[in-house]
Amino acid sequence: MHELLIKMSDLITLSDGLSPIKHLYVAEPMPRAQALNRLNGIVAYAMKEGVALAVSQYLNNEEHKLPPPSIRLVITSAMTTEDMDHIFTVLKEASKNVTDS
Repeated sequence: MHELLIKMSDLITLSDGLSPIKHLYVAEPMPRAQALNRLNGIVAYAMKEGVALAVSQYLNNEEHKLPPPSIRLVITSAMTTEDMDHIFTVLKEASKNVTDS
């Protein structure tokens, strides 16, 4: 799955290739609120397509160094190649179709 994710142009991952948890960030630099809006739109789009994702939540006023907004994707051993291909396809479609409106 990591090999698929690093090919995306609208979302990037800085997660280790062996990690089962992938954080996906908006590739284009933008204000935090705008990035959160885009990521929430991607998550909503994915949910309609049967893919459960989550935008990472942080304590905005409590974190010493607030991480950038990201989508958290968990890869499990129960996922098939077809499952991963479907997730990747939905993420690509969502990142192309979701605007910041």
